[in-house]
This record gives sequence, C-alpha cells and structure tokens, in this order.
Amino acid sequence: MLRRLIILLALAGLLTACASDPGPAAAPSGSDGAFPVRIDNAFGTAEIPARPQRVVALGVCPGTGCGVGRWTT
Repeated sequence: MLRRLIILLALAGLLTACASDPGPAAAPSGSDGAFPVRIDNAFGTAEIPARPQRVVALGVCPGTGCGVGRWTT
C-alpha cells in the first residue's frame, strides 16, 4: 500500500512539473534609459555608451551575490 502511494505521488509530481506553463516572456523595453553610463570600480572608470545588446560573464567574481541577501548576522 505504501509503495503504491509513493508511486502515485511521484507520478503526480512528474505530471505537475511537465504541465507547467511559464507564460509569455516579457518584451524588452524600448528606452535607452540613462546612457551613456559611467561606472567607477577598483580598476578605474568604465563608460558604456549605449544599452548593451549582449553581456558575457568570463568568470566568477567575489561580488557575484552582493546585494542579494545578508552575508553576516
């Protein structure tokens, strides 16, 4: 009986996961915002003249999770 219940719960979970619909994707905004942007960092100042079309992360930096949550208690 317990085995049957576990199998039914597993199938229900699988069907629920397969049936989820994420909905339509949000369209990117057409405004350029406040460009050009100047960003001061430890290596100097970087200027981004226009809204980036693509962004590439070349490695993991120590600041990856900064601002996401509390680091210390």
